[in-house]
Amino acid sequence: MLITRRRLLEAISGSTFFLSVAPAALALPVLPEDAPALAFPQGVASGDPQPHAVMLWTRAQPESGDHERVPVQLQVSADEAFDDILLQAELATGAHSDYTLRAHVDGLAPDRWYFYRFLGAGDAVSRTGRTRTAPAPDQARPVNLAFGSCQSYENALYGSWARMIADDKAAPEEEQIDVVLHMGDFIYERSWPQLRDGSPQTRVLPPFPDGRQTDKNRYAVSLADYRFLYRTYLEDPHLQEARARWPFVCPWDDHVFSNDTFQSFSSYGGRHVLVARRTLWA
Repeated sequence: MLITRRRLLEAISGSTFFLSVAPAALALPVLPEDAPALAFPQGVASGDPQPHAVMLWTRAQPESGDHERVPVQLQVSADEAFDDILLQAELATGAHSDYTLRAHVDGLAPDRWYFYRFLGAGDAVSRTGRTRTAPAPDQARPVNLAFGSCQSYENALYGSWARMIADDKAAPEEEQIDVVLHMGDFIYERSWPQLRDGSPQTRVLPPFPDGRQTDKNRYAVSLADYRFLYRTYLEDPHLQEARARWPFVCPWDDHVFSNDTFQSFSSYGGRHVLVARRTLWA
């Protein structure tokens, strides 16, 4: 599927919202009676914290059927109990964005923890997310940064995320993590039938919706494939808890797109191929 600039802007405008914390933003509209019941199977996340703003994310999947417009409510609070709600707003998503949505929230104070959650019809409530704004430019203080990279869904059960969470909860407040830098390969666009030593994978990635098969692995070739990969990876409970606990900053690396990619070149099956866009080449 060719993604043109026009299609990209349409997709972004249809699932990204820009909101400000203000007294006028506290009235929460009532969801339409025909709004579909929702689930939040990939959890919540926040990212790219700034001194006065942060990006929030979720995937609000209808429990049945396909829907072009799915209303979702967002709440942002200064406290985990949501007794001090700063923002309530109705957003929307749909099948066009695989039911994902992003909300850029500004008007926040620098260097502060905030809490957020998403609500939907059918008494659906997402898990509570926690995020932190960046310090002000003139604020000198240490920033506790953790990092991760190269997480293959099949090779392990993400115990490193579980250990990072447990250590952080046990640490003194001044030593706890402020933000996570994920340095690339958040997903692998390939799937292998076994480990390098020939032993079985720790867990099996289901078949791609499309995908291509080589003598060693499968790899993604379509938008549906990449959406499938993100949905599958984000079902992991440890990764979900990490994304709900800290804001992430995520530069991209090659496997988010294509193996050993450089500019328009990709490499599969021992061949280096010039591919200006992702296509179903064998």
